[in-house]
Amino acid sequence: MLKCPASHRIWRGVGRLLQLCQVQGSIKWGNICWLSWQTPVDRYEHHEEGMTLVIKAQEVIFSTIGNVQSTPLNDKSQVVLELVSPITLWILWKQRCRRVFSNQTAHPTRLMQEIWSEIVATLKSQYDGLKGDSDGVERQRIAFIQQWSSSPFLELVGIHIRWNYRVPSGICTY
Repeated sequence: MLKCPASHRIWRGVGRLLQLCQVQGSIKWGNICWLSWQTPVDRYEHHEEGMTLVIKAQEVIFSTIGNVQSTPLNDKSQVVLELVSPITLWILWKQRCRRVFSNQTAHPTRLMQEIWSEIVATLKSQYDGLKGDSDGVERQRIAFIQQWSSSPFLELVGIHIRWNYRVPSGICTY
């Protein structure tokens, strides 16, 4: 699904989403290496061996070619990537099935909204699952808030969480 030209706009939006979440570092994932998300995608280069996404500073965002070394992600970035990547792949897979079996297509903006909504719903479900008054549960709530409070998915309002179901502008600009 990374080589599919129809999904490139989605990966560009996911790159912006990861940038908002301040994901830094790189990770080897299968035959793909995710690298710096610090600047937006500038263009895509297609090669016989695979595809490379190039950002404005001529750095690679991810590559399906070559033998790229990965550098460790910090813990917060790892958690974000482990949430965002499978949700993105799932939404792209569902869209592929809609296109193949029902001849339906969706605009990338709608798919980014689906990805965003699924991420927020997953986070809300994780937080709502932290029930009870024990010290262990309270530590888990605090760790959850520390992990996600600087993300665009939620906002702390006093002692309450306000979930952000709207995709920020700029993520869906193609």
